[in-house]
Amino acid sequence: MRALPLCLALIVSLTLVACENPSDPTGPSVLIDVPTGPTEDLTPTEFVRPELPFDKAQLEDVGLQLYWSKPGVLLDGETVEAIYQLDENVYCVTNQNNLVAHDAISGIYRWRQNVGPRGQIVFAPTHADSVSIPDEPHGMVEILDPTTAEYVLPFDAVFVNTLSYVIVLDRKTGRLVRDTNAIPFRGYAASAAGVSDGANFYVPTAQGRVRSIDMNTATETWAESTGRTISCDLLYADNHLYAASEDGAIYCYNVTNGHEIWNHQMSGPVVTNFSLRKGRLVVPCKELRLYSFDALSGVAMWIDAFVLPSKLTTPVTVSELAAYQYCEVGGIFAVDLNTGQEMWNVPNGRKVLMVDDYKAYILDTDEQLHIISESSGEELAVIDFSGFDMVLTNATRPAIYAAMANGDLFCIRPESAGYLTPEMLKD
Repeated sequence: MRALPLCLALIVSLTLVACENPSDPTGPSVLIDVPTGPTEDLTPTEFVRPELPFDKAQLEDVGLQLYWSKPGVLLDGETVEAIYQLDENVYCVTNQNNLVAHDAISGIYRWRQNVGPRGQIVFAPTHADSVSIPDEPHGMVEILDPTTAEYVLPFDAVFVNTLSYVIVLDRKTGRLVRDTNAIPFRGYAASAAGVSDGANFYVPTAQGRVRSIDMNTATETWAESTGRTISCDLLYADNHLYAASEDGAIYCYNVTNGHEIWNHQMSGPVVTNFSLRKGRLVVPCKELRLYSFDALSGVAMWIDAFVLPSKLTTPVTVSELAAYQYCEVGGIFAVDLNTGQEMWNVPNGRKVLMVDDYKAYILDTDEQLHIISESSGEELAVIDFSGFDMVLTNATRPAIYAAMANGDLFCIRPESAGYLTPEMLKD
């Protein structure tokens, strides 16, 4: 990693502080970190508040506000291809495979770091808190005698895997803890995003296996097979690891030893991300059905799977009351989380942008935002929401995050929701 020249850091820092809008609801600006990573070629010259691509008054008419907007901080020729919000950070992944982090509460630019060569597939980032991973994997001396291992101050980490390796970053500073050469995947390729419990990283593979890598030693500790390729991201909670496979089954493993705790066969392959929320798994099966299981026991939560009119190839989104599933025929369906029965649907709905105060904010195929009573399905308002290049799906946080390809970021919130807090954003 090249060091950032002091003068450039000072210029960028002063520019960021000077141009914060003092009317932002997040209060006075605070410089969080000096940018790290390959930033020598950055040209952040226009630190002005980006304008919404539609009439701001429409938001106010339905009780929404532009909470903050921040300009992109990209290299020449760089564009944003994906955005994610995890805990305290909003991440942009660019066409040059740089990971750019902004503070999710204020939008302030935090850091950037390269996570792979251009053209390499980069999967979704994942977080783990208070990890103690050393900069270098332990050798035989430390393995044979753990007391010789140097103490590592715990830090909050972000893990990013590609097809062929996983890297580890300090998510506060962007410091590269483990680079692309430190933890390669030997003899296999990842097929989706892995997940970590802080000590190990779990990788789904194209060969249908789940592999566990000890992050201290960079060695594999166990591997378990599913019937076919794993095409969706792994999920972890409370010492349990969950994987859904194209063999039509969902699996639960004990992460300590890799032993299978339970599995449940469904009607067809799973090719898109499932949800884990408050001890409940909701799984979209490609062959028309939506399932729900107790995460610990694997017991089905609904008498029958909910049947939709077309194949399910996009992730399910789950709120306190409902599971929201999109399918090409029929749009967005709201399914009662307790009974598995249809509550209502938006025929041209495309994705759920937010659920707050029992109102669902659903974007349709014409980029119109429908505000719907979650319990009754009554449409409360419709406004134009066009012009963004990317908008995140979300049903658990009172915020809508959107982005432009040039890196401009926007946070939109209900006026009645008060200030954003770290507790609101916690995964």
